Amino acid sequence: MKNNLPSHLKPYIVTQKNSEYTPEDHAVWRFALRQLTFFLKTNAHPFYLEGLKKTGITVDKIPSIDSINTALQKIGWHACPVSGFIPPSVFMELQSYSVLPIAAEIRSVDHILYTPSPDIIHEAAGHAPFLAHKDYSDYLKSYANIAKKALLSFEDLDLYEKIRDLSNLKESKSSTDKQIQNAESELKTVIKNTSFISEAAYLGRMNWWTAEYALFGDINNPSILGAGLLSSILEAESCLKPDVKKIPLTVDCTNYNYDITKPQPQLFVAKDFKNLHNTLNEFSKNLVCNIGGDKAVDKAKQSKLVNTVELNSGLQISGKLVSSISCNNASADSLGGALADSLGSMGEDFIKNNHTNIFLKFDGPTQLSYKNQELKGHDKNYHVTGYSTPIGFVGNVDLSQTSKKELKDLNIEVGKKTLLNFDSNIKLNGTVVDLLFKDNKLLLISFKNCCVKYKDKILFDPSWGAFDLAVGTKVLSVFAGPADTAAYNSDINVQPKYITKIQASIDQQNYFLLYEELYQVRQSFLKKNNISKNLDSLFKKIKNQKLHWLILLELYELSIWSDSPINPDVLSLLNSLDLDKHDKCCLKKGLSIAKQI
Repeated sequence: MKNNLPSHLKPYIVTQKNSEYTPEDHAVWRFALRQLTFFLKTNAHPFYLEGLKKTGITVDKIPSIDSINTALQKIGWHACPVSGFIPPSVFMELQSYSVLPIAAEIRSVDHILYTPSPDIIHEAAGHAPFLAHKDYSDYLKSYANIAKKALLSFEDLDLYEKIRDLSNLKESKSSTDKQIQNAESELKTVIKNTSFISEAAYLGRMNWWTAEYALFGDINNPSILGAGLLSSILEAESCLKPDVKKIPLTVDCTNYNYDITKPQPQLFVAKDFKNLHNTLNEFSKNLVCNIGGDKAVDKAKQSKLVNTVELNSGLQISGKLVSSISCNNASADSLGGALADSLGSMGEDFIKNNHTNIFLKFDGPTQLSYKNQELKGHDKNYHVTGYSTPIGFVGNVDLSQTSKKELKDLNIEVGKKTLLNFDSNIKLNGTVVDLLFKDNKLLLISFKNCCVKYKDKILFDPSWGAFDLAVGTKVLSVFAGPADTAAYNSDINVQPKYITKIQASIDQQNYFLLYEELYQVRQSFLKKNNISKNLDSLFKKIKNQKLHWLILLELYELSIWSDSPINPDVLSLLNSLDLDKHDKCCLKKGLSIAKQI
């Protein structure tokens, strides 16, 4: 599966090291899944428990992502392990290939109720189950395919890194208060300095309020649907309370920002799965990949990242569209020397004529494609320093729609020196060396000894080499990334950050052995064996040690299930523990369902 993904996604995929999960990690999984399944069987969307079964997820121990992948393949999906909080754009692109990224890490026992960082409980127990629901699965795939076209900005990348760093610090046992405070301060600074909200950011909000935090059904009595709620014991319980505002799901949800490290003050309720699809479709109508034109070009320039501009001929230009000059009438007098200075040095991207783009310039490696396939001889190594072209009508003619005979009548023929007078007053003078057609449409005219002028302003000088004219009259679409991602071999916008598990001390390792011994007793009980002697022996071993509430809770559960005489003693020991507010809450929740096998 990994081999079939674009190269820029592969660095985010890691290997799940099952041997690195400690017996305590597995106990954390059991506690979380027991709490969640008990609460969610009556409060989640009815499909949830069925989805857990279909994706091969059990309460007993942390699942192998390979086994989840095997189960998902039966319903047209795959799963792959990743490390921590990966870029939302990467998460969405993987989903567009029907791949669910699953964070291989698991939350610490200190964050068992709620973790600020994605983990295997969130992905496997939250996202995976509803992939088996066709309507919801279709929504996720539609969303992912739309989201991967939405334009990112350079500011999005900076914001992502700050959120990732803060969430990792909040989850890590080794973080100091000072480190967390500094990370929070850096995040606030980035948010304060954000100059605009990108398409991808707006769509990220929609994902947050649907796939992550949606409620479902009757707004007065909703059930839980979003993975963030399904995987958070605290938020699953609190989200249905009256103090959390419930809002009918509409495109207005994209106007609500969110904080990944905190519980959410309001939630959106999808009336049904059709509501999800309709909201997505309504929002997507205004994405620049669907509307094109000047707005699309402006947003590509604002992005400062590699995007694809598609002309009405079908030619796709992938690169960084740089700064612009715009004017109402594109008169030479109104532009004056600034145009000569900027375009003479090729420092500006495009001119507008009556708010219609007539000249585009891309900076840095640029790829030319058609139908998402790179054109031979027009890769980013050929156009390594950039690419520029006029677009528009020539004598009221759309050259992409002309036949070879009509081109010949216009003196556009290989070997002929020709003059093209664009309706925008741009003039191109050069010798035709090649005409590139696809599906009977002219896409490119290549010239030598070519000069491109806007009145007396030089846009392209013959000394700069060969010139490839992109044929088209208007920008039909702009979408994120290169058209042919495999051929472009994109650089990674944000380097992956891999979370390293802290090595356990000798004392911790000895402590984990007790967890493992208890787990084996648990397995023996589930196989209908008598475990009374085992429990009695284990209790004698641990009762005088300073132990965590979680291991004692697991011992208590087994003592109830097996009707062991040590039951009152274990409960007494649990009640004598000096616990903080978080651990008291956890223990109370654990005791409340201890009888449930």
